[in-house]
Amino acid sequence: MENQRPDGSWSVHPYHPLLLKDSLSSTLACLLALHKWRVGQDMLKRGLKFIEQNSWAANDERQLTPIGFDIIFPGLVEQAIEHGITLPLDPSLVNELLEEREQKVGRGHIGYVLEGFDGESNWKDAMKRQNQNGSFANSPSSTAAALLHNYDKKCHEYLDSILRLNYNAGNYVLYYLIDEP
Repeated sequence: MENQRPDGSWSVHPYHPLLLKDSLSSTLACLLALHKWRVGQDMLKRGLKFIEQNSWAANDERQLTPIGFDIIFPGLVEQAIEHGITLPLDPSLVNELLEEREQKVGRGHIGYVLEGFDGESNWKDAMKRQNQNGSFANSPSSTAAALLHNYDKKCHEYLDSILRLNYNAGNYVLYYLIDEP
């Protein structure tokens, strides 16, 4: 909550005008967390305003596109809709984003972008791609998404090992809280 930018986003600092897609994804992810925790109503409004003002960037080819944006952002949009968040997005843009995501998921581009998944059938397929070390594509964010959606002890152990590795190296890390089933 302390990191929302004055423009309503959760974006990189310093701001770069070609990184709006990254800002859209991170802002929407933060809005989903605030909504879930039922906190920061004013922050939610400011974040939604940022999304409304910058939604044009979601399919602008001149914008730099982070790896997995075409899967992650539409997945976050879908989750927001399912959780009752009214997004200020043009319905045709939403349809275009969701269709493109389905095409890419169908071609197997899921290893690094599990954050964009929500539906149970997608998770059953995704869990088949888990590495022996418990990770998904050795990606902490994809592994954390798998852990949140489909608790798996191997995911938890992988993330715990990453935290221990970073702690032992003297890096600052964020700790997570997961309720085991």
